[in-house]
Amino acid sequence: MRMTSRVACALVVGALAIAGCGDDESGNSEDEAAIEQVVVEIDRATADRDGAAYCDLLQPSTFFDTFTSRARCVRETNQILEQAGEQPKLEVESVAVDGDTARVTFSGRSGEAPFIKEEGRWYLVLGQGAAEPADSGSSSGGGDGG
Repeated sequence: MRMTSRVACALVVGALAIAGCGDDESGNSEDEAAIEQVVVEIDRATADRDGAAYCDLLQPSTFFDTFTSRARCVRETNQILEQAGEQPKLEVESVAVDGDTARVTFSGRSGEAPFIKEEGRWYLVLGQGAAEPADSGSSSGGGDGG
């Protein structure tokens, strides 16, 4: 069980699944707007293949559980973003805020992307299942949550 493979899988799912901007639907509109801004920043980091910017958007309290250093996160994320190539922008379908946690669904994707609020700011939760293409006809490796 290689940690790099698990990290790569989590980041690829995040990079491929999280992008775009969307609409307000439920919960606190201030939190929803902040989450949607994080999604825009993730989309920009993905499009620019900017691992440093992407790493800055990951949940800080569990960051070092996955990465031993910020440099490792940046290095591995840069590689993943480069391999993933250009990704389409996705639309946020809904944001469900529950206190300091939120679930975001995207148009054309199944599943949800988890977000968490820490020290007053929203972040993408690393290492949990995220939205995958709704039309996933092939199963190319480990689809049970990351």
